[in-house]
Amino acid sequence: MAVLAASLLCAFLAVNAWGGGRHALLISSYHPGFPTFFDQVGGLREALAPAGVALDVEFMDTKRFPVSEASARFLDTLRFKLGVLPTYDIVVTADDAALRFVLDHGRELFPGLDVVFFGVNDQDLAHSLSGSQGFTGIIESVSMGETLQDIRALRPGARAVHAVVDGQPGGRGDLRTYLSHQGRIGDLELHVLDLETMSWDELGGRLAAVPKSDAILLLSAYRDRQGEGRSFEDGLGFILRHAAAPVFHLWEHGIGQGIVGGKVISHREQGRLAGGLVLRILDGEPAHALPVVEGDDANRQVFDHAALTRFGIGEALLPDGSDIRNRPVSVISRYMTHILLAAALVCVLVTLVAALLHHVFRLRSAKARLMDSEARYKALFNANADGILVADSATRRFVFANPAVYRMFGYSVDEFLTLGVKDIHPREHLGQIMANFERQATGEKDVVEETPCLRSDGRVFTADIRSFPLEIDGMSCTVGLFRDVTERSLVLEDLRQARDAADAANRSKSEFLANMSHEIRTPLNGIAGMLQLLEESSPTQEQREYIRLALSSSMRLTRLLADILDLSRIEAGKLALESGPFRLTDVRQSTLSLLSVATREKGIRFDFHLSDDLPETLVGDQARLQQILFNLAGNGIKFTERGRVCVEASPLPARRDGRLGVLFTVSDTGIGISDELLGAVFQPFVQGEALYVRRFQGAGLGLSIVRRLVHLMEGSLSVENRGDGTTFCLALRFGIPPAATAGEGEAVDRTVDDFGEGRKILLAEDDEISRHAVENMLRMFGCEVVAVVDGREAVARLREEDFDAVVMDIQMPLMDGLAATRAVRADESLGARSQVPIIAMTAYAMMGDREKFLAAGMDGYVAKPVDMVRLRTVVRQCMEKRDGADQRGAR
Repeated sequence: MAVLAASLLCAFLAVNAWGGGRHALLISSYHPGFPTFFDQVGGLREALAPAGVALDVEFMDTKRFPVSEASARFLDTLRFKLGVLPTYDIVVTADDAALRFVLDHGRELFPGLDVVFFGVNDQDLAHSLSGSQGFTGIIESVSMGETLQDIRALRPGARAVHAVVDGQPGGRGDLRTYLSHQGRIGDLELHVLDLETMSWDELGGRLAAVPKSDAILLLSAYRDRQGEGRSFEDGLGFILRHAAAPVFHLWEHGIGQGIVGGKVISHREQGRLAGGLVLRILDGEPAHALPVVEGDDANRQVFDHAALTRFGIGEALLPDGSDIRNRPVSVISRYMTHILLAAALVCVLVTLVAALLHHVFRLRSAKARLMDSEARYKALFNANADGILVADSATRRFVFANPAVYRMFGYSVDEFLTLGVKDIHPREHLGQIMANFERQATGEKDVVEETPCLRSDGRVFTADIRSFPLEIDGMSCTVGLFRDVTERSLVLEDLRQARDAADAANRSKSEFLANMSHEIRTPLNGIAGMLQLLEESSPTQEQREYIRLALSSSMRLTRLLADILDLSRIEAGKLALESGPFRLTDVRQSTLSLLSVATREKGIRFDFHLSDDLPETLVGDQARLQQILFNLAGNGIKFTERGRVCVEASPLPARRDGRLGVLFTVSDTGIGISDELLGAVFQPFVQGEALYVRRFQGAGLGLSIVRRLVHLMEGSLSVENRGDGTTFCLALRFGIPPAATAGEGEAVDRTVDDFGEGRKILLAEDDEISRHAVENMLRMFGCEVVAVVDGREAVARLREEDFDAVVMDIQMPLMDGLAATRAVRADESLGARSQVPIIAMTAYAMMGDREKFLAAGMDGYVAKPVDMVRLRTVVRQCMEKRDGADQRGAR
C-alpha cells in the first residue's frame, strides 16, 4: 500500500507540473547511482533544454537486479504511471536493456511514438534498427582496437591482456568485439576472465595470478555465476584489490578510481548527439529517415595520472592529445583562483594608494601653482598701468582697486575706497554714465568708449572704460578697466586736423587741376579749332605745312596736359579701369594710324605684328592699353633716327582663372638708354638728355604713366638696353569673352562729309573763339547752326524751335551746361524736345567728368581742344541713335 501511495503521489505531482510544451521520456537501463547516468542525462539536457523540451526519467535498475525480474516489475510500474500521466511526444532509451524493453512492450506502452536509443553495445541489434519505422539512435561503439593498441604501447613487456566480463548483454557484445581482435595486436594474447562461469572468489584468484607485466581490461563486472551482484564501484574495487597488473577500461566512468584509462566512451557526448536526433524528429523529420549514428566519434583518449605513476608509465608514451586526469596540483595551481583574486585585490589597493598619492601630490602642486598664480596676479594687478577697480553693483561703491587707479584719480587708498561711481565723473555726464553702468552691470552691454573722468583736483581727463559683471565671494560686482587716453585723444585730434587739412589740400589740388585743364584747354580749343578750319580752306602747300606744325604743337600741349592729369589721378588712386570687349586688330590699326605721320616724317619703318594664336577679341581696358602702347611706341619713334620700331603681341600660357596673358614687345633701333638712367627711367620728369642740349622733346611723363598703368592693370614691365636699341617687354592679362561676344570698339570715321545736310544744331558756348571755331566745323558738316552764349539762353531757344542736337559747353555764365541739361530733361512742357541729344563739349577732362556728364542726361562727350573728326563722329552717332529711337516709336 505504501508503494502504491507513493506512486499515486508521484503521478499526481507529475500531472500538475506538466504544463504546456513538448515532453520526452528517458528509460534508463540502470539506476541513478550508476556512474554513467548523470553524464547521459547531462548531455541530453544540454541539447533539449534550450529548445524547451522537458525530460522525464524512468529507471529499470537492471544492473542491481536480474534483467527478467527487473523488467517485469518495471513494466507494471510504467503501465500505472502512463495511465495517469499525459502522453509523451517521444521516447529515449539508454543502454541495451532499455532498448530491448521498448522493442518488447513499445506498441502497448507508446503506440505511435518514435524511439531514439543511445548507449547500446549490441551493434548488430542497433544496425538492424537503422531505417526501421519509428527507430533511430546512437550506437555505443567501444574503441576496442585503439585501447588494445594503447596497452601494447604502454605495456611493451606484456604478453597477454585479460578481459573481465559477466553475463550482461552489453558485456557479452563487447566480449565478441574483444575476441575479434585476437592475433591482430602483434603477439599480444587475448584472455578472458568470465564471471558467467566463475564466482567472485574464483575471479579474485585468477586476477592474483595475472603477471604484473600483463594488463587487465574491464568490460563488465556486476554479477557472478551464482547471481551475486555488485555495483560498479564495488566490482572495480574487488578487481583492483586482487590484481597486480594495471586495469584499463572502455568507458569514462571509473577513471580516477584506480583504472589507468584507454580510449573511452563519453556518455555525455552520446547524450548530446541523441538529443540532437530528438529535436530533429520533434521538428518533423521521420525517425526512419535518420540513419543510426556510429558512436565512436564521441570517444576520447583519457588516462589517470595516479595510475600511470603507480605502474611507471611515462606520459610521453601516451597518444597525442590524451586527456590526463588527476594530475597532482601544486599549492599555486590549487589556489590559483584565490591567488589571482588576492593579486587583483592587491593591485586594486596599490592602484588606489597610488591614485591617492598622485591626488595628494596634485593637490599640493595645485596649491603651489595657485599661490604662484595669486602672487603673479597681485604683481600684475599692482603693476598694471591701466586702472582696475571693482564696485558693488547694488551700492555702486568701490570695493578695491589697483594702484594705477589711485594715481589716475589722485586719491589715496583710504580716500578712494570711500567713493562711488558718481564721485569720479563730471555731473553733466552722470546720466549717460549711470545708464551705461546699469546695462553693463546686467551683462547687456560690455563696451569700450571714451568717457570723461574727474580727478581729485577737479581736472577732467578722458578714459576708455570696459565694464563687465563679476560675482566675487557671493557679491554681485562690476569690474571696470580704465585706460587714460587723454594723450591719445589729443593725438587723434591732431591727426583729424591734419587729415582735414590734407583733404582740403587734395580738394584744392583737384580743383586747381580741373581749373587748369579748363583754362588751358579752352584757348587751345580756339587755336586748334581755327587751325583745323584753316586747314579746310584750301591753303597753299607752304601754308598747309605751317598749319600742320601749329596743330602738332597744340596736340603736344594737349598730350602734356593729359599726362599731367593722368599722373595726378594715378597718384591719388582715383584712376579706375574699364573693362569691355575689344579687338586687337583695332588696337593695332589705331596705333599705326596715330603714329604714321611721325614715322613717315622721320623716314623709319613702323610694324605691328599680332600672333595668329591670339583670339580676335579680348576683354579689358582698350583705352589704357592703347595709351601704354602709344607711349612706348612713341618713345621708340622719338629716339630712333634710322631703322625701325616694331610692336609684337603673342599669347602667354592661360592661368586657372581663365584669363589669357598677352606679351607685348616694343623694340627700336634708336639711341637706347644709358645704364645710369635704367633705374630711374620710369620716374616722373626724368629726361635722357642734358637740360640745354636736347634733341628730343617731352616732359618725361610717358614712361612714368606707363609703369603706373601697368601696375594698375596687374601686369609687369621690363626694359632691355641692347647695343642697337631698346626693347620694352609688357605682360598683361585679359579676359576671354564668350564666343557670341564680339568686341565693338568705337569706330571713328576719319572722312569728312556733309552728313548734317538738313540738320539743325544748337551750340551753347561762352568763349567767342571756341564758339566761332566749333560753329564753323558744324557748318562744314552741312548743319544749320544756332549759337548761344549760356545755358539759360539754350533752354529758351529749345522752347521756341526744334533742334536735331545740342552741343553744350559745361562751364558757362548764368546757367552751366549740367544745369541746362537737367532743366531740359525735366521740362515736360518741351514734349519730345526734352529728349533731344545733348553732347557735352568741355575742357573738364578729369577722372569721372565724362561719367558725371552722362549721368546728368547728356548723350555724348567731346573734350577740348575739339578734334573735328571726333566731333563729327560723336554728333553723328547721337543723332543716328535718336533717329533709330524715333523710328521704333513710330512703328
